[in-house]
Amino acid sequence: MPDGQAQQISVLSWLLQSNYSLALLGLGLILAIAGIILIIFPNRSASVVIAGLSFLPGLIGLVMVYSAATAFSTLAGSPEPPKPTEFAKVINQALYSGFFSLIATLLAMFFSVVALVRSSRPAKSRSGEPEN
Repeated sequence: MPDGQAQQISVLSWLLQSNYSLALLGLGLILAIAGIILIIFPNRSASVVIAGLSFLPGLIGLVMVYSAATAFSTLAGSPEPPKPTEFAKVINQALYSGFFSLIATLLAMFFSVVALVRSSRPAKSRSGEPEN
């Protein structure tokens, strides 16, 4: 590619190249897999723990958005005009952390709530009566 030409990439791949987006998605995926396992093998106490832990990607994303907002306010208050790449870096951090933490939290929360509902109902035997 000759110098001076920008390489155009898709928005999704641009977001995935960000620092912690894959870590947030990985955490959400691990918690979602734990939720799926708890749907198959119901356990009420483990379902409550996974439901509580499923908020973790959202909390991490909230802290990351706050730190990006702090960096943006520092950048906006600087006496010299910032470069567009500096603006893009700060905005990128705020966007990907908010977006991917929301996806990871919703993914993990859905499966953990389904596992919690499934574990709260007594399992029925083949005769139709609840097992003890």
